[in-house]
Amino acid sequence: MQNLAEKEIYYSANQFKNGLSQLVESGVTKLIVHDPKITSTKDKFLNFLESASTDAPEVFYVFYLDPKVLDKEVCFSLSKLYCSLQISLDNSVDKKMLTKKADLLNRNGLVFGFDLEIVGQKNDTVKIFRDRLDFALSTYPNHIDFSQLGLTNLPSATASFSAKDIKFAFDCAFACSVFYSAGRAVP
Repeated sequence: MQNLAEKEIYYSANQFKNGLSQLVESGVTKLIVHDPKITSTKDKFLNFLESASTDAPEVFYVFYLDPKVLDKEVCFSLSKLYCSLQISLDNSVDKKMLTKKADLLNRNGLVFGFDLEIVGQKNDTVKIFRDRLDFALSTYPNHIDFSQLGLTNLPSATASFSAKDIKFAFDCAFACSVFYSAGRAVP
């Protein structure tokens, strides 16, 4: 018998309605929702949150979402669940809007974090990376995740991001992961 804690089960958006009530019965304790069909539209997201709080409130949820769907009503629904929110942070983000949304999440006591690329777009620089990281930290997230930390080889140097700068950025990301994300409880 396979250990369910190590087993990944994938549901389509259409299966969620029928599958939520069976999650607990199946031994699922954590559900990662990384589907914009559910999390990028307020009404669909609220509908899912209502089903989750009714049919599977014992499950821990991780929602990858567009911060534009966040408002008082959504935060109230999220507060009924044991959950964490993941928000992608890239160079195109509206910092003023995201600052307001992060403040809303912090005021409501919700757990959230950012997914941050170390080396993002083609013309990225170490300064742009540091600006993204500084901005992320200024909003007091519970954690910051760097998917590129798992790479076995560093990205290649570019005209705007030298090998030395890439190494420095990876070292900063590692330090942030260890001392900020893993080394503290909440802001």
